Amino acid sequence: MKYEWIALFLFLLWMIHKDYQIFKLKRTMLELKNKQAHDCEKSLERDSEIITSIFIADWPEHKTPEPVRRAFDNIVAEQTAASPEVE
Repeated sequence: MKYEWIALFLFLLWMIHKDYQIFKLKRTMLELKNKQAHDCEKSLERDSEIITSIFIADWPEHKTPEPVRRAFDNIVAEQTAASPEVE
């Protein structure tokens, strides 16, 4: 009977260890997923800024269509309002 209790105790320790490994794996996967989403968001923001600046820079100020200029001004206003202030 003594060996059965030891075997049961070792089995429970092994199960706890496996559960902990699964927990660590899930946490790591979640961290990677969040990092990937953050990196993707930053690259999309950077790409949109580059494309917008190229698109607007191709036209001289006096030839830029008014709706395009307003849209660009709105984008700039949103980005400056959303960005944290640097002190």
